[in-house]
Amino acid sequence: MPPPVPIEGERGDPDARNVILFIGDGMGVGHVSAASDLLSFPGGTLAMTDTPHVALVRSWVADNLAPDSASTGTAMATGFKTRKKAVGVLEDGRVVRNLFEVARDHGRTTGVITTSGVVDATPATFTVHVEWRDDYHEIFEKMLASDTDLLIGGDWTRFSKAQKNPAYLDLLARAEELGQHHGYQVVREPSSMATAELPLLALFPPRPSGGNSHGPPLAATALRGIELLRENPGGFLLLIECEITDEFGHHNDIEEVMNGMRELNEAVAAVLEATDGNGDTLVVVTADHDTGSLAITDGDYEEGRATVRWATGDHSSQWLPLFAFGPGAERFVGVLDNTEVGRLIAEALGLGDFPQLTDFVEN
Repeated sequence: MPPPVPIEGERGDPDARNVILFIGDGMGVGHVSAASDLLSFPGGTLAMTDTPHVALVRSWVADNLAPDSASTGTAMATGFKTRKKAVGVLEDGRVVRNLFEVARDHGRTTGVITTSGVVDATPATFTVHVEWRDDYHEIFEKMLASDTDLLIGGDWTRFSKAQKNPAYLDLLARAEELGQHHGYQVVREPSSMATAELPLLALFPPRPSGGNSHGPPLAATALRGIELLRENPGGFLLLIECEITDEFGHHNDIEEVMNGMRELNEAVAAVLEATDGNGDTLVVVTADHDTGSLAITDGDYEEGRATVRWATGDHSSQWLPLFAFGPGAERFVGVLDNTEVGRLIAEALGLGDFPQLTDFVEN
């Protein structure tokens, strides 16, 4: 498939000084529908859905109708379709600039917060350019050199795939030294966040509950991240990812998926409250792909009973929900391609021409 032609972004005054992009990894329409029924009351309004600015997002990628987080993250972060497992590069290896790079050119600070490993595919697509999402050592080295102001996620020392990458484990062991070399304050305990300053690299251990979840509740890290990034009067761009919805979607575990939806929704609610009234922050809530194709087929709310069906334990090509709040939210309506999400964010921030293809080829 030939690469798409770059689209010239709208010029003029920006709608927003700041943008916060929430990604519920694996969060399809079925996840949101189930959460609205199971977390409050049937048909209840979640904080993330309480807006008239709603869209559906196509998630297919260059080499497959069923995507992965690397290809879909790249589509949102750069405005270009690519193959599975590619991070910030096209199928032929050419580098495409991401939103973070362009935002920094315009004086914004940038940050990533995830409950997953900080080198996982979604945060990687907004920060670096590598051929393969599993090259964690390369991703980590490039993240440290990326000038991203805030990096918060898990250290993945106990993650099975990461344990097969001794080069990555060696880098983790030297994270303090390497981070300080690139100007980062490095913390490993949530209690250190209160006094931390930018640039900041936070590498948290797994939560006691197990699974691929790290650090404090997402609402707490989100609010602290916003406090730090707001110190820049020029504005910021922040990515916040909840991985729980994807991890337990693969396991077809409705209880844990709803726990992930609850944590994500509470983080959205906290962020909307913190930014309400400022009139300068666009908040977008969406997903990278659907995992599991969840549906409730029967149930009684008063009895606390629900019958759940899953189409798969893998990703699917289902369209994705998107909800937008604040200045520029009116841009996010209708049926969108995932490549349009990044373009619309760039327009809302007044970043000029986007997407941007380079002549550089990643080897």
